[in-house]
Amino acid sequence: MNVNNEEIEKFDLSALTQSECNDLLRRKGFFKKLHAGVKVPDEYLTGPYVEVMTEVDNYEL
Repeated sequence: MNVNNEEIEKFDLSALTQSECNDLLRRKGFFKKLHAGVKVPDEYLTGPYVEVMTEVDNYEL
């Protein structure tokens, strides 16, 4: 959801493991705290989030 409460993207997470869900969030540009005491950097407090592309993501079969 964006600041206007509009849906941006929708994913069915039911088939994913916790690790796969975490990886999806990381690729979508979300910040993952290592523990509860970590402060979220200001640039991650609001979107838009920028999708992270790796060399593997850019590989075409």
